[in-house]
Amino acid sequence: MSSAAAWLTRWAVSTKEIVMRLSRYRGGVAGYRTAFKLSVGLGAFVETVTASGGAGSSVIILGTNMTGASSVTFNGAAAAFTLVSSTEITATVPSGATTGPVVVTTPKGKLTSNKSFTISD
Repeated sequence: MSSAAAWLTRWAVSTKEIVMRLSRYRGGVAGYRTAFKLSVGLGAFVETVTASGGAGSSVIILGTNMTGASSVTFNGAAAAFTLVSSTEITATVPSGATTGPVVVTTPKGKLTSNKSFTISD
C-alpha cells in the first residue's frame, strides 16, 4: 500500500456491503486505526405482523421509511391507520377488502408487501 493518509477497500457480496477504511492518526498500532461501516443493503419495505384478518381487525404493519405515510390500502381498499413510528403503522382492515398486497404510500413512493394479506370471514 502507498503511504497516503487513507486507503479505502470495498467488498460487495450480493446485497451486503462492507466498507473498511484505514485512516492515519497519531498513536495506535503502527500509527493506524480501523473503522468499519456495515450496510446490509435493504431497500424500503413493508410487512404485516399477522398474515390474515377480517374486516375491522387491527393489523400492525412493520417497515422502513414510513414517516409521512398518507395512505394504507389492503388490495386497493383504503384503510384507517395510525403512524406509530417511522417503522410501524397500525391499520384497520376495511370492509370490502379482498386478499392481496398491503400498500403504504409515503412521500418517497409506494411500499408494497411481498406477501398477500389474507382476508378471513
